[in-house]
Amino acid sequence: MIQKNKIFLVSLITMFILLGVKYSWCQDTTRSDSAVYRCSKEIARLSSRIDSLEARLEGQQIQIVESNPLKSGNYLQWGKGLTLAATKSEQRITCDAGYTFLTPKSYRLGIAGGFDGILGADDDFPYFDFYGKVTCGTPVLINFISINGYFRTHFYPKDAQRNGFHTAGGLSLGAELEFWFRPTFCYTFGGSITTMRERTSMTFLKLSEINFIGFKYYPQCKKKKR
Repeated sequence: MIQKNKIFLVSLITMFILLGVKYSWCQDTTRSDSAVYRCSKEIARLSSRIDSLEARLEGQQIQIVESNPLKSGNYLQWGKGLTLAATKSEQRITCDAGYTFLTPKSYRLGIAGGFDGILGADDDFPYFDFYGKVTCGTPVLINFISINGYFRTHFYPKDAQRNGFHTAGGLSLGAELEFWFRPTFCYTFGGSITTMRERTSMTFLKLSEINFIGFKYYPQCKKKKR
C-alpha cells in the first residue's frame, strides 16, 4: 500500500513537470498555429491525467484509513447487553451474570454478580463464595480479539469457612483475552489473583489462578451487527 502511494506521488510530480515544460514551450511565439494547437491538446491531456492520479491517490489514502481501526474508529459493535459468563481454573469454577454497556468509542463497561466455588485441586480458600464484579474491556478489533480486565469483591458465607480460617470477604483482580467466534459468543483465556484476610488477625491468604477455559454469551446481540 505504501509503495503504491509512492508511485502515485512520483507520477504526479512527473506530470506536473511535463505540464510545465509543455506550457513553457507553448509560450514561444515563434511556433506555428498548428504546433500551438497540438500543445494545447497535450496540456489538456496531461491535466486530465493528473486529475485521475489525484483521485486514485485520494482513494488509496481513504482505504488505508478505513483499514486501520485505530485511525478510523471502525470497531465491531459486539459484546454488549445481557452477559452470561463462566471460567474454570485448576482449582475453582466461577459463573456470573450481568450487563455490559458499550461506550461511543466501543469500549465495554460491565457489572455482574456471580458464584465461585472449589472444583478441582484443593486450596486453602473457603469452599464457595458470592461476588460482585466490575469489568472494563477494549473494543472488539477487526481480528476478532479484545482484552478485558475486572475487579471482584467476594463474600464468604459462614458455612463455607474451613481450616479454622474465618473471613468475611476478599478482593481479586483479573485480566483475560477474548477470542470472538460470533457477536453472541467468545472464548476467554486469562488469570486472576485473589486475596483475603483472617477476621481476627493480619494473616492473609492469596490465590493465583489461570482461567484456561472460559466463555461469554450475549444472547441479544444481532448476528451481523457491526
